[in-house]
Amino acid sequence: MGKGGVVIFSIAIILMLASFSSAGVLDWFGKITGKATSQNTNVTVTISGSNAVTIEVFNNTLTGAAVDPSADTTKAIAVIVRVNDSDGYLDINTTSVTVNFSRSGEVARINNSCTDLSQSTTYSRNFSCTVDMWYYDDASVWTINVAAKDLGNMTLIVNSSTVFTFGSLQSIRLSPSSVTFPSSAQGAVNITSNNDPTLINNSGNFNFTFINITAYNLYGETTTSEFINVANITVGNNTNGANAGPECDVSPALGANATILSNGTQVNVKHSILTRGNHSINNNQTGQEQTFYCFRTIPTGITSQTYSSGYIGGWVVWANP
Repeated sequence: MGKGGVVIFSIAIILMLASFSSAGVLDWFGKITGKATSQNTNVTVTISGSNAVTIEVFNNTLTGAAVDPSADTTKAIAVIVRVNDSDGYLDINTTSVTVNFSRSGEVARINNSCTDLSQSTTYSRNFSCTVDMWYYDDASVWTINVAAKDLGNMTLIVNSSTVFTFGSLQSIRLSPSSVTFPSSAQGAVNITSNNDPTLINNSGNFNFTFINITAYNLYGETTTSEFINVANITVGNNTNGANAGPECDVSPALGANATILSNGTQVNVKHSILTRGNHSINNNQTGQEQTFYCFRTIPTGITSQTYSSGYIGGWVVWANP
């Protein structure tokens, strides 16, 4: 066949294809090839609600009750929260529920990850929220602030209608638990302790106004009939790191930095104070006080031996209101 015949044949095929509708052609082509010409597809749409949530706080142990601190650590306080949504519980944003305890002038205590208890009803979800309060947090009324929102309206709602009282705790801890002096000759003066200061940590949230010490005479550990009168020892809340320092100073002209101890009698450490605070800062001020000791005079005419409080009993350090 010549070139003209090829051209005529090609035109005939094109005209033939054009005479079919596109859908008919695809169906016909599918029957020839055996391949599918259509497929189902899934369609999903999530409809969010338009109403904001409401919040309820449930805890009979907190509402109107006192919760006491735990000495030197945190106190875990749990609240149960119910978030309601008239558009249905599925519209509640479960990651939006947070709780904080607040009081003016105090650092807020926060939990940003409350636990969904999976106790859903048609229109609500329940959550458990635990907040840690520190031992030095103020003993007073704190507000429970609960926040939540939904997936549709997305307005953050806060409920601050519930309060609780954080109780007062009087507690101190000493370190080290003993006071020692270097070996000294009879008649020596102004010998300072070799293991002070005694660090007094406020492990509660009560503000103490001063420190008292009840001391006892030091009796010989070998010859127990001999003793050193504790009035030979002074205590203060300051030092300059040398003998005859402020802890040895009882002179009124110099401000009497030190206090003379008295057997079996509670005496005040001058200028001492122990307010609440985070004593782990270790700045010797926040939640802390220190005491330094001085043997102003080592008596003469006594037996050479070790003298201690073990025969009568240990000294007592008091933190007083």
